[in-house]
Amino acid sequence: MVNQVRDKLVDSFRVNVVGMQDGYFTESQQAELIQRIKSSGARIVTVAMGSPRQELFINLCRQTYPDAFYMGVGGTYDVFAGNVKRAPLWACKLNVEWLYRLLANPSRFGRQVVLLEYLWLLLLGKI
Repeated sequence: MVNQVRDKLVDSFRVNVVGMQDGYFTESQQAELIQRIKSSGARIVTVAMGSPRQELFINLCRQTYPDAFYMGVGGTYDVFAGNVKRAPLWACKLNVEWLYRLLANPSRFGRQVVLLEYLWLLLLGKI
């Protein structure tokens, strides 16, 4: 999928992609990857590993290379590359695309419960 995303970014949008890496790397490979990002001189770094893994990785990158704009994009590239269909228009308009995805793929339920815990802590002012 990494190649599909790169090809579409380059061919359709003329983005200058200076590097890429799939999200299946080990913790021992992180330092080398972060060094590659820094050496590339990238100004924008998108990370599509899902939460919270992508946010943790972004925080590590920022410590070594704070000169880039980092953005966690979750499953956006799955849709962008055409591997996952977008939710129906009604779900998008009602801002319940997340609910559509949950109903279409119940295995996501465990991950969604964590979001409720986060919301609760946020409402209590503990975050």
